[in-house]
Amino acid sequence: MEENILDQEFIDKKHQFFFKIRPVIIWGIALVLGVLFQIIHWPFASILILVPSAGLQAYCINGVMRRKERNTLNKVLSIMGGIWLVTLIGGVLFNNGHPYNKIGLLVYVVTFIIYFTIYYHRTTLERTGH
Repeated sequence: MEENILDQEFIDKKHQFFFKIRPVIIWGIALVLGVLFQIIHWPFASILILVPSAGLQAYCINGVMRRKERNTLNKVLSIMGGIWLVTLIGGVLFNNGHPYNKIGLLVYVVTFIIYFTIYYHRTTLERTGH
């Protein structure tokens, strides 16, 4: 009976990277709070928009790089994150700092690098089983 089983069933699921929805929900809630704070003009709203959007994009880009099969949500969020990055760069270079100035772009890039490094090493550890 075991001779008819395909080899795919013997792959250990522990060493595969799965795109999980929980980080997307957490980053999404923080991003929505930042947008709400921006609407009512509360302080630190821009930080609450930049940091979650960078974290969400870092998680999605890592998912695109690490995963063999693509998830539609992951693709859509990665494309939206790329458009957001182009908007930030365009605002700094061509639109006199709207929506964010150089400091905002720097915060976004540094946050993206930090979270991408964390997610990259975390998925590497999950794959190797350490």
